[in-house]
Amino acid sequence: MASTVLQRLSPGQLRWDDRLLYRVKLCRVALIGTAISIYQRVNLVLHPADDLMQILRFKFFKGNSNIAMWASYIPPTIMAIIAFAMTRQFTNFGIGTIFAFLFQGGITGIADKTIFPHVTHQALDVGKNE
Repeated sequence: MASTVLQRLSPGQLRWDDRLLYRVKLCRVALIGTAISIYQRVNLVLHPADDLMQILRFKFFKGNSNIAMWASYIPPTIMAIIAFAMTRQFTNFGIGTIFAFLFQGGITGIADKTIFPHVTHQALDVGKNE
């Protein structure tokens, strides 16, 4: 099953417009990572998943956005595994999801240093250290 999926996604198997669409999807994920960086630093209103990532990042992972993003993907990944076990259908992970899982945390960390670098994380409330 996995080899069939990977074979369909290989660049030689896709039409030029599908390849362009995948590039656009990957750029969108990169822009989302950049946006997460900006609005976490401004700290206006955070989406719960991004707030979770920020709490994990600064409370447990010493500011490492890559590991924090991976850890924040654990709950939805568990739900996906349960859904797969119940339905035997693997339809909820696309190329954008896989790219986000692998690279969005790193993109967020890079954006922290390169996009508006003078804006720092504000009023972090990550709970008490025990």
